[in-house]
Amino acid sequence: MLNKALSDRVRIVLEKNKAERHIRGGEATRKKYKYYKENL
Repeated sequence: MLNKALSDRVRIVLEKNKAERHIRGGEATRKKYKYYKENL
């Protein structure tokens, strides 16, 4: 391993992003359909 401390920090960030991914995906879908509803 090149740098244990850096590896640990990266793992924490990636785990957080993975945990939040479904929330961000839902927000994007709501924005998309709201846009279509209001503009088409």
